[in-house]
Parts: sequence; structure tokens; C-alpha cells
Amino acid sequence: MAEETRKKSLLIACPNTDFIKTREEKLLRMMDGRAELRVITDKHYFIDYFSEMDRVDVLIIDRSFYEPYLEAQDIRHMIVLNDEIPQAFEGENENTTHINIMKYISEEEFLEVVEKSLTACEEGEGDLEEPVSGADRLTVIACYSPVGGAGVSTTALGLGRKLTRLEEKVLIVGCDDMQSIGALLESRDNADDELAEALKNPSEETYWTILKNICLEGASVLLPFERPLYSLGVGAEEFITLLNILEKKRDFSYVILDLGSHFGEDTARLMQRADVNICVTEPVLTSLRKQEKVFMNRAAMDYNPDYIVSNQHHSDHMRLDSEYLFGTIADYPTGAEALDDPLLYSLALEISMKEE
Repeated sequence: MAEETRKKSLLIACPNTDFIKTREEKLLRMMDGRAELRVITDKHYFIDYFSEMDRVDVLIIDRSFYEPYLEAQDIRHMIVLNDEIPQAFEGENENTTHINIMKYISEEEFLEVVEKSLTACEEGEGDLEEPVSGADRLTVIACYSPVGGAGVSTTALGLGRKLTRLEEKVLIVGCDDMQSIGALLESRDNADDELAEALKNPSEETYWTILKNICLEGASVLLPFERPLYSLGVGAEEFITLLNILEKKRDFSYVILDLGSHFGEDTARLMQRADVNICVTEPVLTSLRKQEKVFMNRAAMDYNPDYIVSNQHHSDHMRLDSEYLFGTIADYPTGAEALDDPLLYSLALEISMKEE
């Protein structure tokens, strides 16, 4: 029998119990058995709830409860309650309809908004026949350069944004000691030190600690740590733990690792863990010599890049062997402009089609 009788799920997540009490009874009457209602007033319990949930059709959430990790969840309609006049909502998931409302609009207006979202779910607007089960598999992409400043972070972030536009769920992770990816982000926030501890001593809570430390900047990015990784005791082992957790949860289809330019045991381990390796270089004599040295030792390093990308930002007019070159990123006045280079879109298309 078709699953047409399945009740919709409606979740209210708000710390203000008075707000909930005055509306809960009217909501139940309005729904008249059409949906199952759950109320959560504690933020920590709200986070725990998503470790078990399959799907939420309508989420009514206080702005203070909202975190970017919710964009990776299977939520069909999200109604965000604001204390002040709401601004444009950022970081929206294409699979989720977002509605911004003032928390203290009249009860009639509030119920009308909820009714419209619930009706849209019942009519199948933006809905799926089956609950989303996550990505089929996790593909790990590692970006590395033997040359400092060649544009590894730019390539990682730009590629992540292009894959996101192709409707892939992507997480970008800075793995170099100084967390260079942070220089390209508009957000000046840093990851909590508790994330480092969670990766060193993983538990059931580690996944949610990861999600709480994600920002959205055209793609999901793990916030960089403020301190160097070596001072936190974070290395390849901890990043492999992160990858194993994400692979198990299947909320992301791609994780892009920004490995920087230092080569050592940790870098080698992450290269070996990756499904796709991208080498970023530049048409400069010293860079070419460094790249040749890496390639001479790639058997010992167990490193054979799948794609080589040249960044024209630094150039002394050297010509690179086009036989091994996927393409070049043009010279731009700013790194922000380089993030939109067409080559990164071509690379995203190439990788996504190969991984299908």
C-alpha cells in the first residue's frame, strides 16, 4: 500500500515556554491529526534530537536555536522566529523552504503561516516520494601544492562552491597547520577548541560538535582553528576520524581537504585517504623545480595527482607541459575573483561526472 497515510511531522524548537503554551492547543486543533507535533525547549536536547531523526516536514525554530548544521538535515519547511525585524536569511538549502517571521505576530497570522507550510507538504510541494537517505558515498578530494602561495586554498574553496552549485553537498576542511582557508572566508569566527578534543577522543557527540563548527560561504566550510594545529594536537589521525564519521553519516557527498604546501607524514596519509588528488602549481621556474622534485619522489610518497592546475597569478612566463595540465586559473586582482574562475567549474563537472 502506498505511504499516503503517513502523518507529517511538525517540530517546535523554542526556549520560550510561554510562547509555546499559548499556541500549542490551537496548533493541535488546526492540525486535527494531520501531523505529529513535538515540542523542544532545550537547545542541547534539540541538537541530540537530530542524531536520531529521519525527517522533519515543518520545523518552527527560534532564531537562537538556528545553527548552520541544520542545512544538511532533511527539513522540508523551516519557519524561523525572530525577535527583531528579520533580514535576508543566508545559507539556505535548496531542498528547504525558509520563512522568516516575527515571533510575536498575532496568533492568527502565526497559524496561517504554519497551515500554508503544512498544506504545501501534503500537496507535495518541494517534497520527495521517499525520505532522503543522504549521499550514496563520500568522495574525498585533496588539494596540495609543493609551493607556498600557489592558490591551494583558493582552489579548494572555489571548487567546493562550484560543486555546491551542481547540487552536491560539500564540506571544505583546512588541514594545514596555519589554517590558511580562514584568510579567504568572510566569517572571522574560529572553531571551538572542544572540536579538537572531540576529534582526538571521538564519541557519539563528535558528529554534532563538527556540525556546530561549520559556516556557510557558498559551500559548507569547517571553521578554522585560531591556534596552529600542532599546538592543538590535531593531525592526520584526527582528520581521518572526521572523514570516517562523515562517511558513516552520509550527509555530505564531497569533502575537500586543503592540505597546504608542507609535505610530511600527515600530508601523505591524507593524500592516500583521498579519492581524488589535485596538485596546484604556478608557471614560475622555482615552482616548476619544486614540482619536479615532488614528482621524482612520488612513488616513495605514494602520490600521483589526478589533476594538475596552474595558477597564473604568479608567473615568469614559464610554459608548463600541457599534456599533464588540466587547465589554468587566470590572473585576478583579488582572490575573491579567482574563486569564480571558469576552470574550477570545469573541474567540478569533470570530478562529479567521474564519481557518478
